Amino acid sequence: MPGFAMCLAVFLCGLAAASLHAQQPPDDLGRLMQLSTDGAAKEGARSAADWATHCRAQIQSARSYRSLLIKRDFQMAHLASRGFDYVEWRLEAAGDRLHVQQVIHEQPPLGELREERIAIGAEHFLGGNSWMKADAQSAADYAELNRFLLLNKTAELLRASKFNLLGVVAFEGRRYALLETDAPHLAGYPMLSEFDEAKGRARIWIDAETGLPAKLEMEFKGKDSANGPLNKGFVQVFAGYNEPLNIAPPPVKR
Repeated sequence: MPGFAMCLAVFLCGLAAASLHAQQPPDDLGRLMQLSTDGAAKEGARSAADWATHCRAQIQSARSYRSLLIKRDFQMAHLASRGFDYVEWRLEAAGDRLHVQQVIHEQPPLGELREERIAIGAEHFLGGNSWMKADAQSAADYAELNRFLLLNKTAELLRASKFNLLGVVAFEGRRYALLETDAPHLAGYPMLSEFDEAKGRARIWIDAETGLPAKLEMEFKGKDSANGPLNKGFVQVFAGYNEPLNIAPPPVKR
C-alpha cells in the first residue's frame, strides 16, 4: 500500500521513536466500532438513494472530525488475539491539516511499529524524539496514503456504488441508516489495488439525525495478484464533526 514501505523505513531509521505513546481511541470512536447489522429494521419512506444523496451533501459541510481506521488481515495468525487488526490509523482532520498516529502490528521481533505525522497543506512532518520535514518523494507517498484516510472517500463510494437499504439500526439512543452494496466501486486509490480481482462488500452506517457517516466497513475475499487466497478488510469510524481542532505545524529540527 502507498506509504507502507516508507512508514516502515522511517521507523527503522528511528524517526518514529518512543515519543508516540499508545493511546486508547476516544470513547465515542470505540463505541461506534460496535455498530453492527443487528436489529436493522425497515422504517419510513426514505430510499437508499435518498440516504446516499443526503449523506454526500452533509459530508461537504464537515469542516473537521476525528476518525479511527483499521486494516484487518484475516490470514495473519499472529493477529487473531487482537481481532486481526493489522494497521491502525487514528487521525484528526481539519481543512487541509491532518494529524495521524499509526501503529502496525507485526510479528516479533519487529512487534509494534509506530509513527506520528502531521500534514499542513502540502507539507508533511514526521515525529519521534524530534520532528523532521519529509522530502518531496516521501511527502508524495504520505499524501497518497492520507487521501485514503480521509472522509471524502465515503462520499465517492456513495456516489459511484449502488447501495441497498438494510434498515435503520438503534444504537445507544441514536438511529443509523444502514446501507450495503456487494459491488463497491472506489477508483483511484492504490491502497485498494490488491483487491481488483476480489469480491467486495461495503456497509455504511449513517447517523439519521445528522446525515453524516458514523461507520464504514469494507470486506474483500477472493484471490490476490499471485492467485493466492485473500481475506482482508477495512473498518473506519467517524466522530467529533465540526469540533475545534488545533493542528499546528510542529517544531522542526534543523
